[in-house]
Amino acid sequence: MHQAYCRDTASSSALRADYEKREDRNTLEAMQSIHANRLLAFLSTKFRVGGLDMPALRMQAERVMQLPSMYAYWTNHGSFRWQEGQDSIDLKFNQVMEDAYASSVLADTDHHEPATTAAE
Repeated sequence: MHQAYCRDTASSSALRADYEKREDRNTLEAMQSIHANRLLAFLSTKFRVGGLDMPALRMQAERVMQLPSMYAYWTNHGSFRWQEGQDSIDLKFNQVMEDAYASSVLADTDHHEPATTAAE
């Protein structure tokens, strides 16, 4: 259901407008954020049901954090993923993603835009 919601939102200008206004983003940024969310939800579900073990999840996390859209998504929304985590599986998943994010920052600081704070 979440995947269909993300797909529909990314492809519909009327639904996407809410995200663009709320996050002060242009259309492309909003679509990339929605798609990154969709990819994270897919990986999280695959991990939860046993389709990815920890080594495979780490590999996938490192690869997706190399995508500028995923890096930007985690910069802006990673803390929300921690807040909404409900159990030890969510916590493990979030920690792997956070580790991949931190590794991406250290490995290639020129590849990504610097993170901004709400005060900026």
